[in-house]
Amino acid sequence: MRGVFIRQSIFEGKIAMKDSDSTDTSQAPRNSPPPRLSLTGTRKRAALLAVALIAGVAALVALAVPFSPEAAQAQTGGPTVSAVAVSSDAGADSAYALDEIIRVTLTFSEAVEATGSPRLKIDMDPADWGEKWAVYESGGGTASLTFAHTVVEPNLSTQGIAVVANTLELNDGAIRSASSQTAADLSHAGLGHDASHKVDWRLSPPPPAVSGVAATSDAGADDTYALGETIRLTLTFS
Repeated sequence: MRGVFIRQSIFEGKIAMKDSDSTDTSQAPRNSPPPRLSLTGTRKRAALLAVALIAGVAALVALAVPFSPEAAQAQTGGPTVSAVAVSSDAGADSAYALDEIIRVTLTFSEAVEATGSPRLKIDMDPADWGEKWAVYESGGGTASLTFAHTVVEPNLSTQGIAVVANTLELNDGAIRSASSQTAADLSHAGLGHDASHKVDWRLSPPPPAVSGVAATSDAGADDTYALGETIRLTLTFS
């Protein structure tokens, strides 16, 4: 009587069919190990899946990073700072006294709008007095923004103040193009210590001085004051 048995190829993992005499059992495999199947394709697919998973996780992490207004200001094509200047007048003695205001003006490549309290750093000397903030004061809607610092104890700068490069920051505010609303580039040049702008909090502010005199009353159509009419003069102080 003839029968059929299944022989498994150890090397190729293929199933072979062979006719055989049912009484011949010498050809039947005994305790044969399972076929070895190539894992090359499986490993490649696993590797590709791992790469895809890593890329997906990285994308999710990027989306989870908190929004940074400072980073948003780095957009290209926005207004840029073209000039930096100390715009306040230190007076005849070239020194700012207690309560006087130091002003720094940044000129942009186009008109800008400013909101909140953007600020930049000025540097005093000696080093013990360090860097101070000058905070946005005015200029929104124009190409020039002015930043101000009021002299307080113990502000002192015998060599004159300096403007520290690339210290302009939004401080929870914003600086944008007035026309396109594109965020401004915050990078800017600095200024070295200037002896025309020294600081000494120990100085008393100069007394007010008369800067203008004008007759402010109206003499009428004949430009003449009659008996009993009042002539008024206005003095303007610094």
